[in-house]
Amino acid sequence: MVILRLIHIVAGVFWAGGAFFLVSFVSPAVEATGAEGRKFIQQMSLKSGMSNAMAGMATLTALSGIIMYIMLTELDTDLMHANYYVILAIGAAAGLAGWIVGLLMITRPTGKMKRIVAEIESSGGPPSPEQMTAMQASAHTVGQGSRIASVLLVIAVVCMASAQPLAALLA
Repeated sequence: MVILRLIHIVAGVFWAGGAFFLVSFVSPAVEATGAEGRKFIQQMSLKSGMSNAMAGMATLTALSGIIMYIMLTELDTDLMHANYYVILAIGAAAGLAGWIVGLLMITRPTGKMKRIVAEIESSGGPPSPEQMTAMQASAHTVGQGSRIASVLLVIAVVCMASAQPLAALLA
C-alpha cells in the first residue's frame, strides 16, 4: 500500500502539476508569441517526449488509485458509503474522467500532429493547406482537452487532499 500511495502521489503531482502549468502559463505564452510560440510548443509537446510522459504519469496515477481504492474498501458497499470513501470516489471519478479526456482529446490528437509533422519533414516542403487545417484542428482539440482535464484534476486533487477533514466535517 505504501508503494502504491507513493506512485499515486508522485505520478499525480507530475500529471496535475504539468497540466496546471501548461494551461495556466505555457499555453497563454505560446498564443501571445505567435509563430515562435508554435515552434516552441511543437518541440516541447511533439518531439521532447513530454506528451508520452504526461500520458504515462496519468495512467500510473489512475491504475494505482484504482488498486488502492479496491484494497481500502475491499469493495464493501457499506464501507464505500462512508463519507471518506464517497469523497475519495468523487475525486477518483474526476481523475478518471480527466484521464479519459486526456486520452481522447490530448493524446490521440497529439499523435495525429506527430504524424503530420513527420509527413511535412519527410516531404522537405512547406505544409499543405490540408495539413495545416488538420494541425490547427488537432491543436484546438488539445487545447480544449487540456482545459477540461485541468478542471477535472482540480476536483480530483481537492477531493484526494481533503477527504479526511471533509469527511469529519460531514459526520
